Amino acid sequence: MKKILKSLFIVAVLTVLVTGATRAVWSDQGKILGNHFTSGTADLKLWEEGENGWQDDLNTFTFNNIYPGWTEDFTFYMKNESASEITLDIVAKLSALSSDYGPLKDELMLKFWGEGKGWTGEYSLRAWFNGQAPLWSLAQNQERRYIARFRLNDVGNNFQGKDLTFTVLLTGTQQ
Repeated sequence: MKKILKSLFIVAVLTVLVTGATRAVWSDQGKILGNHFTSGTADLKLWEEGENGWQDDLNTFTFNNIYPGWTEDFTFYMKNESASEITLDIVAKLSALSSDYGPLKDELMLKFWGEGKGWTGEYSLRAWFNGQAPLWSLAQNQERRYIARFRLNDVGNNFQGKDLTFTVLLTGTQQ
């Protein structure tokens, strides 16, 4: 009986070894190396005729000796040079309004025109300072000509000799 059990045990071990060896499969691994992600950037550029190329900021424009009924245009261009394929929604707002602006803030009007888009509403500088207006969207690498039109309402003598300084803040935000 011992011989039979020993023989059965040997047969079972050999069966496991032979079966295991015949069921073995080959395997290997591969790797995808150097995975890297870089986020893009939003980049709004400005250009004024007579200036050298696209810039982040434009030089200051100055209007002297304005008078009741005066109107003047400032032409500039905007371009979406974002690294990413994104569209920027552009809004305009005034910031850094000087403290000695006197009554001009309510009587000096501003509106924007966008090529192929038309005019925004016309609002006082105080309204532009307290709010903002959309200036249409720019797709990646799209550029557009704009006009900022300034107009002084018909005002009285108390507006003489006033001075006003401000910044036009143009913000592009991804849609």
